[in-house]
Amino acid sequence: MKDKTIQSIFLVDDDAVSRKKLVRIFQRLGFGQIREAEQGDEALKLLKEQPADLVMADWHMPGLTGLDLLKAIRGEASLKDTLVYLVTVESRQAQIVAAIQAGAQGYIMKPFSQESIIQKLGHLFPEDMKPAELKPEGQANENQSTPTAPVG
Repeated sequence: MKDKTIQSIFLVDDDAVSRKKLVRIFQRLGFGQIREAEQGDEALKLLKEQPADLVMADWHMPGLTGLDLLKAIRGEASLKDTLVYLVTVESRQAQIVAAIQAGAQGYIMKPFSQESIIQKLGHLFPEDMKPAELKPEGQANENQSTPTAPVG
């Protein structure tokens, strides 16, 4: 599956604090199309009604886990090309491999920060939303000031 530019994001996590932190990060980065669900089964139902470009799902959720949600997404013809990243505290190699084998594009380790989100997902951001450090040289964001040398 080829990487694509993301416009719409769907966040799935049973922890409201983690979801809200991700919402704030993506809003600060300029994304406006952000939807949320507390559980995997709810997310799958909503995604079937209105797909998203990117799904970020917590690995450990009651009911449909993040890995189960990933497998369900891959099994739906209308969702099979959705980018899916799992968010987890798990750092065991076997679980990371299981996620990749199931079709995840990657994983984000908790606790996460805006910087870690940019590092993992920045290459998927629309060109006008990319932080300056991700743009080719000479293409800074228009809303960022260009540093100048002190005078005198």
